[in-house]
Amino acid sequence: SGHERRRRRAMPSLPSSPSRRGRSRGLDADDARSRRNENKIELRKAKKDETLAKRRFAQPADAAAEEPTDPAAAAADAVANACSAAAEVPRLASIVHEYVRGGCCGDAAAALSTVTRLRKLLSLSGGPPIDECISAGLVPVFIHLLGGAGAVVFEAAWCLTNIVSGTTDHAKAVVDAGAIPPLLNLVQTSPSVETREQAVWCLSNVAGDCASLRDMLLG
Repeated sequence: SGHERRRRRAMPSLPSSPSRRGRSRGLDADDARSRRNENKIELRKAKKDETLAKRRFAQPADAAAEEPTDPAAAAADAVANACSAAAEVPRLASIVHEYVRGGCCGDAAAALSTVTRLRKLLSLSGGPPIDECISAGLVPVFIHLLGGAGAVVFEAAWCLTNIVSGTTDHAKAVVDAGAIPPLLNLVQTSPSVETREQAVWCLSNVAGDCASLRDMLLG
């Protein structure tokens, strides 16, 4: 209790040697430094979550024009999308899987439309189907699409960005699937400013998730 703590502090203690006092000060300093570092990590995590929330729910200008302007209609659409998102994933996943299995030589427009739809589902504010997309094997498919060309690369990178903005396990699933090298390659070589920016966002999400992922990325 607080009273007991006060009594303990008031109790006399035996004199300690200078070396012992020095060790105690060193331990106290290490403990304080550790607490400061933990606080900084928590603050960075909170800031990252706030920033990523803004990023996840952002839409390109052409997509925003498709959204209803009436708040009530927008809210109703959000609820409906959240409820049906998980059910949509298997069908959408089968289309993208087939496109990739065919060497990305099939209907590119249909593939782009499908990946864009998946990105919108992963951008939902209420219950985005991250686990469903991972279970459907879409993470390696999105990573494969990073090596392509055109708008589908941007959309695939955005899908990965939204996935890694979930839990640490979600971020690790993307990292373990091998996303880091192609994302770094996009940052360095993509002719599209938007795609390079999206790759940077995805990498920053990974680095900001936890210390182990940050160290892995920097290493």
